[in-house]
Amino acid sequence: MAENEPAAPSAGDAAAVAPGEPTVQGTGTDPLPPAEDTSVFQETTTGTQLAVEDEQADQPEGGDFAPGFYYTVRPGDTLWDLSRKFYDSEWVWPAMWGQNKDLTNPHLIYPGQKIRLYQKTDVPDYRDKMVPPPPPEEEVAVAQFMPEEQAAPEPPVEKQVYFEFAPIDSVGFIQRLEKTVLSRNPLDPYKLGKIFKVEGYDRKLLSQGDTIYIQQTGDTSFISGNTYRIYKPITPVDDPTTGKYVGHQYNIAGIAEITAVTPDFAVANIHRSFQEITVGDLIMPFEQRAPKIPLTESPEGLTGTIVGVNSPAKIFGEHAVVFINRGKKDGIYTGQRYEVYYQENEQVGGKKVAMPPIVYGRLLVLLTLDTTATVVVTNSDDMIEAGATFRSPL
Repeated sequence: MAENEPAAPSAGDAAAVAPGEPTVQGTGTDPLPPAEDTSVFQETTTGTQLAVEDEQADQPEGGDFAPGFYYTVRPGDTLWDLSRKFYDSEWVWPAMWGQNKDLTNPHLIYPGQKIRLYQKTDVPDYRDKMVPPPPPEEEVAVAQFMPEEQAAPEPPVEKQVYFEFAPIDSVGFIQRLEKTVLSRNPLDPYKLGKIFKVEGYDRKLLSQGDTIYIQQTGDTSFISGNTYRIYKPITPVDDPTTGKYVGHQYNIAGIAEITAVTPDFAVANIHRSFQEITVGDLIMPFEQRAPKIPLTESPEGLTGTIVGVNSPAKIFGEHAVVFINRGKKDGIYTGQRYEVYYQENEQVGGKKVAMPPIVYGRLLVLLTLDTTATVVVTNSDDMIEAGATFRSPL
């Protein structure tokens, strides 16, 4: 290419640069001109300028670029094309690659990248003289500039809010039971057995670590290694405001693991105790409960009554576990929140007028059955007792 190089223009040729044409200030000697007549050289007191009509060579304004001329890659460019444009031969592209150490793959260049145009006095670094030319132009264009298929953006993950209730395994419930024709008392569907003895000296009160003996009373056999709940004998609960039967209350007293099974009884170890455990307490299956309770929306316009408490207390407040007379059939589910409130009537102008309701407590649902639910008092501004009313949050 050196033999075909045009003579350097004189100062008088400066007028050949059209007014307003983009120019780039460079250092050192000039890059070779492109094959097309799209650029002219102009001698100045500060060096050589390269003006390009339709493809601009840029002088970087900063960064880690070496002094020299640079070209900003545009959509559709390849080193093959740029070599032909600036050096009159597409086969000079390995030298361009050698001058641009940051190009790890000569066949992959992207719009916005800076390509250094080496000078006539530069020593080309071909990196590997056995490097094959890039694939045919049309294939390169497809490979380089077809936009990469991107996975559809995933929908934003909604942050779930939880209520953590560590003593969830100690929570009791109220279950509505139906009387049978053959029995005066309703059938307890949970009862598997009954504690009839404690290992060691005779005593009534049992605690964690004690070994107990269980008489099987149900049709289901105990399995060694399985865990079971210990609960107190059930008692009927009526709605304190209407006197109607709500269900039977189950108070969970502890958790035991079966260690041995004989034809006449099972042996178990008390792993945890939540309240007083005595000989005569009953055994039911153990179902895993998650202490993390996701918060959910409550149905609108729902009201009900607190009918009992998970302890002998008559009045209670924050952190108390209580029972309400609404359940799944009413749209009650775990994680919902409700308000404890009262509303007074006052005589105004000779007639009774309902005053604005006063909210003095808040509930969160822990467990639900068909007609009842177990809730925890998460906040109280006053003492609460059975018979208090609750509603959906407004």
